[in-house]
Amino acid sequence: MKKTILLLFFIIFLYGEDSDTKNIDTMCENGEISLCSAAGFSYANSGNIDKAVALYSKGCNSGDSLSCYLLGRLYFEGNQIKQDFKKAIDLFSKSCKNGQKGSCNDLGVIYEKGKRIKQDYKKASELYLLDCNLDTGLSCFNLAKLYDKGNGVKKDTIAAINYYKKACSLNTGEACGVLGYMYFNGEGVKQNFTLALEYSNRSCELMNPLGCLGVGLIYYNGKGVRQNKVTSKEYFGRACDLGLQGGCDLYKSLNEQGF
Repeated sequence: MKKTILLLFFIIFLYGEDSDTKNIDTMCENGEISLCSAAGFSYANSGNIDKAVALYSKGCNSGDSLSCYLLGRLYFEGNQIKQDFKKAIDLFSKSCKNGQKGSCNDLGVIYEKGKRIKQDYKKASELYLLDCNLDTGLSCFNLAKLYDKGNGVKKDTIAAINYYKKACSLNTGEACGVLGYMYFNGEGVKQNFTLALEYSNRSCELMNPLGCLGVGLIYYNGKGVRQNKVTSKEYFGRACDLGLQGGCDLYKSLNEQGF
């Protein structure tokens, strides 16, 4: 989803904003279907949801899978438009069948959580796999969790770790954090503090608070590194800044100790 948003911003930047948005709009109306999603996104971003819906609908009905996906997101989130899960599911399904990154993942989440549809872990796993094969990190992460718990698939720790690693390589911070935790505690893998630090640090770089907390704990306990409470305090502070209360508490404790 993030890469999709960046692509749309690039297109809008390329063609300009404000009055030039109308040019993209006109190009969409004149048959440049691939620009309907960018024009719709621009209108949605400025609060003109009705115009965004019209452009997304035109693009989607003309075969643009990204327009279908973004229209589905509007109905799914119900932001400035009446929430409609049925429409969202239909649009995600259409977009997913056409190979649009992100859509299979969002549809998988709906099946996994059972949102206005019968819960189906197996279906969710199949959808996550489709998107993971398109290098969508979040889908790889979601699939890893299913293998980790044995939901919809046979419990398989090795498969889970492999998908966590792929998700991490695709810059999904939560996946890197899980790997750091697993290597730190030796859960499903041989305990390795060097890898625990490596994955936790990567998670922290990707703005995941649990990753920052993990790095802080490694330095606090001196596991695989020289104990350094000043450094651990720094990472606890980062976790706190990212909204993790546990990081705030540990930072405060070390601060009171004079570190």
